[in-house]
Amino acid sequence: MFGALIFIPVYLQVVDGMSPTKSGLAMLPMVIGIFTTSITAGQLMTRTGRYKHFPILGAVVTTGALFLLANLDNGTPYWQAGLSMFVMGLGLGLTMQVLIVVVQNSVDRSDMGVATSSVAFFRQMGGAFGTALFGAILASRLSVHLADALRNAPAGATGSGRDLDAVSNNVQLIKALPEPLHGLVTSAFSGALHDTFLSAVPLTLVALVVAFFLKEVPLTGRQAPPAESGSGAGAGSSAAADSAESPTSV
Repeated sequence: MFGALIFIPVYLQVVDGMSPTKSGLAMLPMVIGIFTTSITAGQLMTRTGRYKHFPILGAVVTTGALFLLANLDNGTPYWQAGLSMFVMGLGLGLTMQVLIVVVQNSVDRSDMGVATSSVAFFRQMGGAFGTALFGAILASRLSVHLADALRNAPAGATGSGRDLDAVSNNVQLIKALPEPLHGLVTSAFSGALHDTFLSAVPLTLVALVVAFFLKEVPLTGRQAPPAESGSGAGAGSSAAADSAESPTSV
């Protein structure tokens, strides 16, 4: 999720030439996909009491979305990019809220606050490490693709490699580049993002394997009393009723 939220706008701004505001609005398909499957999965989970298949399906859909995002280049129309973002949102929506319910349903009521905050903590930690990892991959692969672009460019069409490395860190400077420099840089970014999205596929496959080992605990109602306290209350009520009906002996 964090990788998509950070690196998809990079593609939209650098390769498609969108402004930051427009790139944010262009990510609406992913948001629509997220709340579509979040609501649907929540309704189905409430009706059936089953939830294990949602994380499995979410990991599969997210893996497919990463392959779609990896195929975006500087000639891809926006509708195709929007479709890829929508599929990514569908996969994320099948897992984000469902996993919170899974954790809350797997612990005692007294530990529910700790369990919920732990999910948020580890999700933030994963996002931080994942963003740093994918950022490093993007930077390293961008240098490789820029070098390849310079090597294959026509003679006299490019500046120095050091100049292009400096320009590649500034979206506004990239937009101001003349052709064929602009096409070379955006093509290098497309190739680097391709490698970055593909590098996330092994992580989603690990999530898929882990999802198969989730233990599906029957969902409990919010108002359902704990078994021990319920049985204790019943025993106490029965005892009180018996004492009320029987005569008191000294």
